[in-house]
Amino acid sequence: MKKFIILIIAVILVLALALTGCSGKIKDSTISNTQDVWDKTENKSAKDVITIYNFKIAGLIIVDNAVITIERKFEKNKVAIDFALSDMKCTVTGSGRSVLSLVLPQVIPPDSGINLSVDDLVAILNNLNLSGKITLTNNKKLDYDIKMNGSSIQTGSVEIQENGEYNESIKQSINLLTSHLSAVFAPSKDGKAVFNPSKLNSVIKSAIEYEEANNPNINESDYVPISQKIINIMGVSYNKILTNKINIVSSKSKCKISKDFIKEMELDYFNIQFLYNKKQLMKVLKNALVEMGQDSYANIVEKLDGLVQEVTPNVSCIEIESINVVSKYTI
Repeated sequence: MKKFIILIIAVILVLALALTGCSGKIKDSTISNTQDVWDKTENKSAKDVITIYNFKIAGLIIVDNAVITIERKFEKNKVAIDFALSDMKCTVTGSGRSVLSLVLPQVIPPDSGINLSVDDLVAILNNLNLSGKITLTNNKKLDYDIKMNGSSIQTGSVEIQENGEYNESIKQSINLLTSHLSAVFAPSKDGKAVFNPSKLNSVIKSAIEYEEANNPNINESDYVPISQKIINIMGVSYNKILTNKINIVSSKSKCKISKDFIKEMELDYFNIQFLYNKKQLMKVLKNALVEMGQDSYANIVEKLDGLVQEVTPNVSCIEIESINVVSKYTI
C-alpha cells in the first residue's frame, strides 16, 4: 500500500512538473547550446505551431483565431520547409464596417470592375488558407511554391550567388528559417517565456540595406533613406519597433530538455501590447500618408480618428490576447 501511495505521489509530481515547468533545468547556457547543437546536426526535423488568439486592431477588426504551422526537414545538402496559415476567423465591429466602407472604395479603383463589400472581405479572410513549400539545395538554390486555398499563386527559384546582390538578405532570412525557434521564442529559468527579436531585426536590416544600395535615386539631394522614413513614420528606428514598442504583460513556459538541448517547448504569451495609443497611432497613419505622397487621403485619417478605439486606455490601440507556441524537435 505504501509503495502504491508513493507511486501515486510520483505521478502527480510528474504531471505537475509537466504542466508548470521544464523537465530538465534551464541553464544560462541552454538557449545558446540548443542552437549550437541544432546547427551542427545534419539530419533533423522540427514542427512549430503558433496560434494567435484575439488580435484586436483598434476596436475595428478582431482576428479571433489564426494558426501558423511550420514543418522543417533537414537532410544532407537539403532543407525542406512547409508552412501554412489556417483556421483564420475574423470579426469586424460596427466601427470597423464604417472604416472598411470608407477605405475600400479608395483602394479599389472605380474602373477595376471589382465590387467588394465588407461582407465579401470578411468571408475571404475567414476562408483564407495560405500554404507554401520552400526547398533549399546545397545553400545555392532556393525553390518556392506559394498557394492560396490550394492553388499556386507564386512559384519560382532563386540562385544564391556567393557574392550576389541578394546574398546578405537571403543569408539572414535562411538563418532565421533554419534556426531552432528558441532563437526567437524561448523559455526562461523562472518558468516564463521571452521574445528575442534580434534575428528578425537582422532580416529587416539586410533587406533595407539591399534596397538602399540598389536605389537609383540614392545620390539625389532630396533622397531620404528608408531607415529614416521608418523613423519619420513610426517615431522610432526599425530595430526599436520590436524591442521598445512591444510589451508582453505576462507569460509562461513548459518544456522538455535533454542534455541541455530543448526537445519540446510550449510557450504562452499573454496581453501583447503594441505601444501606440490613439494619438500616436493617428500620427503614424498621417506620417505614412505624407511619406507615400497621399495627402489627399488625410480626410480618411480624420474620420478614422472618431472610430479608432484603445484596447487599453492611453496605452495601446492594438493588442493580442495570447500567443501559444508549441515546438517539437528531432535530432
